[in-house]
Amino acid sequence: MNEHTTVNKRQIMIIILLVLFSPLAIDIYLPAFPEMAVAFAVDRVIIQDSMTWFMLSVGTGQLVAGPLADRFGRRPIALYGIAIYALSATLISITQNFNIMLISRLLQGVGACACSVAAFTAVRDCFGANKSTQMISYLNAIICLINLSSG
Repeated sequence: MNEHTTVNKRQIMIIILLVLFSPLAIDIYLPAFPEMAVAFAVDRVIIQDSMTWFMLSVGTGQLVAGPLADRFGRRPIALYGIAIYALSATLISITQNFNIMLISRLLQGVGACACSVAAFTAVRDCFGANKSTQMISYLNAIICLINLSSG
């Protein structure tokens, strides 16, 4: 096994880990809805707003994270994404206030988005035009498998 093969395997593992932030933030979170409704003393339907806020920030965050990844590089965007994700997840787990939880969920979406954008843009950087389409297909398959296994 030469050095180039080892580097590619390490890069693939990092990219796979980065794309897992978003589906995990959904799949681990959904089963807790009933308990969260009780803990925050709100209707279950209101708890669903936290998922909307998360998805909104994941979607719109791409408009910002993409250009930032092009300007500052994939690594800083991924690291900031991980930090934002971890801090917001910690805040979500300790807060007693529903509004703070909603804002934290929005921030968690920003972190997940940054990780995902960094991962998908790094694919093109690492693997070139021809191999990147295959790698993106693998990443999407991994995301689908994560979603299937949690359902």
